[in-house]
Amino acid sequence: MSKEGLRCAALAYRTFTDEAFPDIPESNLVLLAIIGIKDSCRPGISQAIQQCRNAGVKVCMVTGDDLLTAKAIAMQCGILRGTLDEPANTAILASEFASMSEADREEIAENIVVMGRSSPDENLLLLEALRKKGHVVAATGKGIRDAPSLRQANISLAMGIGGTAIVKECSDIIILEDNFTSIVKVIQWGRFLYTNAQRFLQFRLTVNASALIICVVVAVHSHEIPLNVAELLWINLLNDTFGAWALASEPPMDNLMRRPPVRKGAPFITKLMRAKFVAQVSFQVSALLYLNFHGESILKLENKSLDQANKVKNTVIFNCFVFCQVIDLSPLCLVSQHHPVFDCQVIGRFPFPAFPYLRNEDHI
Repeated sequence: MSKEGLRCAALAYRTFTDEAFPDIPESNLVLLAIIGIKDSCRPGISQAIQQCRNAGVKVCMVTGDDLLTAKAIAMQCGILRGTLDEPANTAILASEFASMSEADREEIAENIVVMGRSSPDENLLLLEALRKKGHVVAATGKGIRDAPSLRQANISLAMGIGGTAIVKECSDIIILEDNFTSIVKVIQWGRFLYTNAQRFLQFRLTVNASALIICVVVAVHSHEIPLNVAELLWINLLNDTFGAWALASEPPMDNLMRRPPVRKGAPFITKLMRAKFVAQVSFQVSALLYLNFHGESILKLENKSLDQANKVKNTVIFNCFVFCQVIDLSPLCLVSQHHPVFDCQVIGRFPFPAFPYLRNEDHI
């Protein structure tokens, strides 16, 4: 019955007199029946565990139940794969794990998926072994016996309904629904915010670097600035407003749970971000500098006065600069996913508002 994931309970009786009533009648009982209580998985657990596996997150079951029962339940949920007799992953008794040397525990800890008959002290041994191997460990629990593990974990999650006050107090996150699928949502939202923060930072760096290079080069060459203070403030105002709007309003994308996790200590600005930054800044600076130095011939302004020609040219440069940022934020850039260096950064699904700006409307 344990192999079927059933918790066993025996019903028995014994005849005795009132005078000879024993305190705990544990012997000479007549067995009536053995009842198997099924502890079934909640709906959606198997899909949630598969999502974690796709995202590079390993799920382990550490329980005080018998190992056979724990293995059967883990098979039903998708935590353990293979057969009960020959599991594809490691299932072990907590006492066996605790009897190993520290080096052996660290060696086998990465392979453990199910650990049965585990006490709070043995939970800590597994957690510490995983942390020493460089893993980021998240622990869940609801009882007082789970409190030590929650305190030592990198991320602790407590059950909001069944969790005790002590467990909630020492946890980083409280799961209100007591459902494992909520943990998957936490991972997805965390990755979404991290990715959006990277994208927004790259977008802001691209805008500022492009504007700085263009203004410095033109100022050194022509002793004038194509983008004045009011124009730069206008761009920064809209960048900040719509960037924050996108970060706060967009739901996370499903493909985030198909990416590997970011390793601990990884730089926030990645090599891919630097490559995209260089490509986008190079394109914007090259295009706008070419327009600045050859704008009179391109826009056919040879017959206009120098002051009038500069106003028209700088107006076009400003609107082209804004349009470059529209391209960076446009959802149409999603089609470029197979070319990551030239993939425009999508901050939400809201296109950047481009309003034609004229320095002097009389000249256009």
